Amino acid sequence: MKNQTNQILQIMRSIIALIWAVMFFSVFMVHTLTAQGIKDNWEDNVTSAEIKTWADKLLNRYYEDKGFVGGVISIVKDGETVFQEGYGFANYFEGIKADPKTTPFRSGSTSKVFTAIAIMQLVEKGTIRLDGNVNVYLDRTQLDQHLGEVTVRDLLTHTAGYDERFRNTLKIKVQNELASEEYLRKIRHKQIAPSGERIQYSNYAMGMLGVLLEDVTGLSYREYLHRNILEPLGMNCTYIETPADLPDDSIAVEHVLTNDGKIQPQDFYYKAPAFLGSGGLFYTANDMATFMNAVLGKSSTLLEKKTWDETLSVQESANPYTGVGYGFWIYERSRNDTLAHGSEATIIGHPGGTETFKSKMLLFPKANAGIFVALVGAPSRTFAGSPGLTPHTVTDSFINTFRGRKELNLGETEVDFLKQFEGNYYSTRRAWTGEEAFRDALIYESLHVFVRDSSLYADGFGSLNLFRGNPRKLKWISDRSFLLEDSDEIISFSKNGEYMNRAVYNNYDRVGPLGTPKALIMILSVVSLVLLSSFVLLFNNFKNTNKGFEILSAPVSLLAITTSFFQLLMFGVFRIHFRLDNNVFMIQNILGWSVLLFTILMTFLVIRDIRKQSIKLRSPRALHRVVILISLWVLNLFFVCYDIIQIV
Repeated sequence: MKNQTNQILQIMRSIIALIWAVMFFSVFMVHTLTAQGIKDNWEDNVTSAEIKTWADKLLNRYYEDKGFVGGVISIVKDGETVFQEGYGFANYFEGIKADPKTTPFRSGSTSKVFTAIAIMQLVEKGTIRLDGNVNVYLDRTQLDQHLGEVTVRDLLTHTAGYDERFRNTLKIKVQNELASEEYLRKIRHKQIAPSGERIQYSNYAMGMLGVLLEDVTGLSYREYLHRNILEPLGMNCTYIETPADLPDDSIAVEHVLTNDGKIQPQDFYYKAPAFLGSGGLFYTANDMATFMNAVLGKSSTLLEKKTWDETLSVQESANPYTGVGYGFWIYERSRNDTLAHGSEATIIGHPGGTETFKSKMLLFPKANAGIFVALVGAPSRTFAGSPGLTPHTVTDSFINTFRGRKELNLGETEVDFLKQFEGNYYSTRRAWTGEEAFRDALIYESLHVFVRDSSLYADGFGSLNLFRGNPRKLKWISDRSFLLEDSDEIISFSKNGEYMNRAVYNNYDRVGPLGTPKALIMILSVVSLVLLSSFVLLFNNFKNTNKGFEILSAPVSLLAITTSFFQLLMFGVFRIHFRLDNNVFMIQNILGWSVLLFTILMTFLVIRDIRKQSIKLRSPRALHRVVILISLWVLNLFFVCYDIIQIV
């Protein structure tokens, strides 16, 4: 009996020892895995002190290198603000430091998510429908829909297909909170792609959602957001970019930090009322911490859980790895094998930026954590020669330090498969009509994709890259998706081969040899040089003879009439009725410039012939030439007036 008792006690001691050993080993392994940063609950064992050490080291280093003028950061976890700090100046010239609790920073496009939440509130109430035509809800304007009906959902997911213009989006003075019908008519954008076809990032689309909000509710954008989002959450230091709301003394002011390290003031421009919905908020890092916690906790103060789930899940996508929700960008998804709507997002948020301000918000739903950073006065390169600080630099460092990135299964594929993607691709996020379109055609980014050494490369990153020379490798992931070397950007090619998508929101149309800025500049340069040299040569040869100018007048008149005919044909067929393709756009602009040059040249010749009495003023021949000349000037005036109307 005694032996049995001893055996039972021995077994019990062994079981207890085994339990303690398992517990100890489990704790050790959890701590080890967390420290390596490969778990979704990676923040659990990260302390505020560790975050502060990381942030101080990163931002102070950039500040000392003159990588920015001022900035704020806030980090949340499980409904609490675990870190917030200010760096540099909110107003360098008055010596006011950046404070995360009291300094509102200009948000840029980060505030698009506020517009999206406001719209989803109206959807919940049944005031509007996601699949309802936006023109039904708009009173002061009607959106262009010649390529397809545009719904509220299309505007929320950037799939309405509108071009992008930046002129008239900022104003030095704003007299009225509501955009007038006349102003809305002047800024009416053109639909360049059928609605629902692709993600075409658009400030205009989100701006019109703000206008829709006002028309449906009878409140200004400022009034609605304060009553239904900001005040309910207690965001007391968040302001709408209007004279009636924005304080003069506390906001971070506009700074420009030049590449040689000098800080210069910058004039302040208000967001035009029609574009408040696309990025018209100032907020502190502390208020954004409150907002991030509300989104992560799917606060019923703003939306019902079902609506939150829909808003924060993938609604549209160009590849199996990223996508867009309603107003939110999906930077990372848990399901990589499908493009189906509703895929769970593991990183969501939105970036924003103006000429001097930059911001970014990232949320990690599984970890119930988020980070917000805003900067002012960051140059492209510091005085020390290194790149200036960006919010992307901060958030990338945060992820790499405390979490680690989701590994993508990179692979190899056949060269013949890669060759189908070769060609020139031209950014579609630009103006497509008017003078602004011509400017954008010269400066916007075009990429050259080619195969070299059995790998795919892209060259030409950045605006106005006329002379390429820094190709970056595209690493194949799956199907038609690639990872851009030395970045987390995913580039995907459409199945029909007509365009490529880069970093969630930016599309590039596949274009021919004439469809790039470099080609346009070269063609215009050659044409201008030929015309100028021909005119100089003929002028020198025939300046003393009337006969020479008469010989010259005939071909000039013929060329002017011919180019005018084709210009009218291009205008009538492509500019009014159909989408303005890149190659068509280039040809049309070349024709337009040719018409103007030939008209000026013909004017000079006619005036000279009349003054030299080569032709009699009242003769049929003279009247015929004068009529042609007047018609050409009227035609030029028509195109100029049309472009001015499109611009203004």
